[in-house]
Amino acid sequence: MLSVMLACSAAAEETAAAADRSALVHQRDARGNFAVVGTNNVEAAHLLRWIQVVSDRVQQFTGVPLHFRGWRLQVVCPSPHSRIGTRMIVPDSPGLRILLILDLPDYSTANIRRAETALCSLLLTGYLLDGMPAAAVAEVDDTFSAWFSTGLAGCLWPEPRRNSRVQTLHLWRNGQIPALRAFLSSPAGFPQDVAVTALDWWGSLPERSKRFETFFNALRNNSAPEIVHFVTLSAAAGAEDMDEKWDFWLQRNAASVVSPSQPVSMPLINRLRSALLLNAADFDNDNRRALFGSADMAALIPFSGEEWVTAIARANSRRLRLMAVGQSDDFDACVEAYAVFLDKLAKGAQPDQLIQQWELAEAMLDYLVFRLRSGGL
Repeated sequence: MLSVMLACSAAAEETAAAADRSALVHQRDARGNFAVVGTNNVEAAHLLRWIQVVSDRVQQFTGVPLHFRGWRLQVVCPSPHSRIGTRMIVPDSPGLRILLILDLPDYSTANIRRAETALCSLLLTGYLLDGMPAAAVAEVDDTFSAWFSTGLAGCLWPEPRRNSRVQTLHLWRNGQIPALRAFLSSPAGFPQDVAVTALDWWGSLPERSKRFETFFNALRNNSAPEIVHFVTLSAAAGAEDMDEKWDFWLQRNAASVVSPSQPVSMPLINRLRSALLLNAADFDNDNRRALFGSADMAALIPFSGEEWVTAIARANSRRLRLMAVGQSDDFDACVEAYAVFLDKLAKGAQPDQLIQQWELAEAMLDYLVFRLRSGGL
């Protein structure tokens, strides 16, 4: 959380914390937007370059330039504080710029991921401060949730971004992230990789720079939390549409993080058969749990079009398609046949259409098993 203080109280604190001001070194960029205060010129030069690179990466990712209107950023290393943290000093004299401070306790032992996350949180604050009236500055303290700066920091470099995508895909395939909105409603309950992948996806949507600029303007001028604007700018049709776009993106990008063309095997076939069975977690009603037990998805055909069936069908359709990621074309086609059945079930298709689609999928699965046992796969 960003600690906000007035310049007069901050000056007293800094004076007390630094026993020997003459030992400190100061380095800043040519425009005076970034500065480093430390005790070692080499370290200070490295940190100054690091700030500039991260700032450039953030602006490239968002597509929105930072203007540094009325604010500047400073790194203090070593800091008198015992852990990485951020502060904002609001000057008590007109004409002076707001100072955003990143405290790094020690240069050699600093956790770079945590430091970049903290730096990203300050740069996000900078986006809001650009053009913000002085009277509203104190309100930016809690504008961004921790997941947003965590996600942004993870998107700056290819390897961490890819690793997070791999981990998120693994969680998603195993049903541990039922929908993007589940993460947004409670981000603290999920690994940080999901935050990175959520921002990675958001940055891939069309008109990225326009969307981020609209997002920052909305946060600057509207009291609604960032998640509200995130959903609105993700999909005009709302959270459900957003979830579908997120699912499609993960499926489309899965080939880059999962080895393709895995051979069909009986364990894989059995996994698919198990995935086609209904289970207690699919139902929010005890009577329905008792009625369906461990029946397969075809048992839902008589209830096509009912709201509770639509919810089950959509969730399982996503889950099935994830099973096919990285598998052979034959297995993918079979899984897709079952997924199409569930799509039709979710849309309330007629029973005869559903029976026909289910039988087609079953026939494709039987043929896969036959070829596997005869050595043809």
